[in-house]
Amino acid sequence: MNFQIGNGEPQGIFGMADVDGELKYFPNLENFDEADYQYLRERVGYSKNKFIILIYSCILWAGKREIKYGECFIDASLELINQHDFEETNETYGIVNIIKNCFVNARKTKYKCETVKKIIISWIQNEDFWNIKFSFVSFHLIDFVLTQKNNFKSFFQKLDQICWDIYSNIKCSDNINVSLNFLELGEKCSNKLKNDNFHWKLEMSKFYESKCKSEENPLVKSHFSCLPLTHIKKQINI
Repeated sequence: MNFQIGNGEPQGIFGMADVDGELKYFPNLENFDEADYQYLRERVGYSKNKFIILIYSCILWAGKREIKYGECFIDASLELINQHDFEETNETYGIVNIIKNCFVNARKTKYKCETVKKIIISWIQNEDFWNIKFSFVSFHLIDFVLTQKNNFKSFFQKLDQICWDIYSNIKCSDNINVSLNFLELGEKCSNKLKNDNFHWKLEMSKFYESKCKSEENPLVKSHFSCLPLTHIKKQINI
């Protein structure tokens, strides 16, 4: 079936604006009847493919609100998460989305919520991911936790420090965008926490200065040379 899952809910992969300009996705559950849902129940019952079970159980949970399938979705998600070996980055992107959707539905069903929460926290804190290749794991999960402040409480207080530590690990790499992304995410965390221990914009200016010094292309060098002052002004609210 041509569905993807976002925020714990199935969504058709094809989008089209209706006559009012509102974006509609197809296929959608409005066109499902009981025969369709019964077919999905049967597929979930005998399929060995965890991705199929995950998608179909999510549709059943969203469309019929049968708790059995909400729990089935979480069990299938956890099995895929626990089996993942982190060798392929594209697959890991998918697993990160699975764990976010899993947590959303774990909260709704009150099923294995703490289990999923512990995995999210452990992945964010796992320093094996604090590198250019896998820093997206921490990045997307921290960004997700920012939307779930009340569900993470004490751990939430550590997020800006973690962003700073990851940035410190990767800032010497050639991937400028990833380093800047963590500076921006860290600033976002500090703003949520009302924490002024980190000077994110000042660090951005220092980062640009270092890139300016190491860059050989005169046009790129000129571009970088203009950016530090902008961030310094923002830091001191000029």
